[in-house]
Amino acid sequence: MQTNRRTRRNTLRPGRARHQQIPLNMAQPLNDNRQYLKAAGFLLGSSFMIVLVNMFAKLLTENGLTPLEVLFYRNLGGFALVTLTILSTKQFQRFKTKRPKAQFIRALTGNICLWLIIWANALLPLATVSAILLSAPIIATVLSPLFLNEKTSKFRWLCVIAGLVGALVITQPGMENFTPSTIVALMGALASAIVILYLRSLGQNEDPLTTTFYLFGWGSLFAGLCLPFFWTGLPSAYALLAGIIISGFLSQFFKNNAYKHGEISFLSPLIYFNIVWATLLGWAVWKEIPEIHVYIGCAIIICSNLLITWKEQKIARNDV
Repeated sequence: MQTNRRTRRNTLRPGRARHQQIPLNMAQPLNDNRQYLKAAGFLLGSSFMIVLVNMFAKLLTENGLTPLEVLFYRNLGGFALVTLTILSTKQFQRFKTKRPKAQFIRALTGNICLWLIIWANALLPLATVSAILLSAPIIATVLSPLFLNEKTSKFRWLCVIAGLVGALVITQPGMENFTPSTIVALMGALASAIVILYLRSLGQNEDPLTTTFYLFGWGSLFAGLCLPFFWTGLPSAYALLAGIIISGFLSQFFKNNAYKHGEISFLSPLIYFNIVWATLLGWAVWKEIPEIHVYIGCAIIICSNLLITWKEQKIARNDV
């Protein structure tokens, strides 16, 4: 009996050693079915909250605030929320990061991305910006094998492309819609792809609240230093400010958790739900009535997500 136990222990140790030797800047493969479901749930929650942030940002710019002011108040409020959360739970170790340089670059890139997206939403319809930002997971999926050592199967590629086709069916973009405002949104998509890569890397050894803390903390400083050049006065739309602060905090917390538990190529198709939420909110707030092509595109997006979820669950069951 003792020999058998030692044999079992020895057979497990090599696997553990290999797992620990993986560089911290490289994503680790996930085989647990529950991990995939958890990652998908977090990203869907983040997807909805991100669209809420965009909606509140657009409404705030319509109320006279500049995009940089919106970014500052969003960061400052989010920084206060995440700080209170850490203090209330007495988990003070979450204030300390193991990778300060990566956190700084992620915060810088993330805030540039947020500023560009807020600016784009002030210039373009909500659904149009959301559709352009759908190119971010495509860019991240292309870059993830180079920077994160993640393998992307042909099936995942097909699902990513199918989701993009669904988004294009919804928005029906054309060259007549390509304006300087569109360039702002495209720059936001590129910055968003870089953020996705950093989130997946940081998620391997950094707590999601720690990453959120540094995003809002550095972001408050970045925007605060530039604020005197764009200041228009104290805001009066307090309800909208509260909405963007709360939804912004939740979106970052959910997103950080999603990329902590799931690979980029698996999560990429789920991001296409952004266009679904944006279309629904655009109809609810700005009275934009969806046409038949919107429903067709949504059906394609949902089917692509169901297929990739089924495939990942099947792979996870076979690996266990």
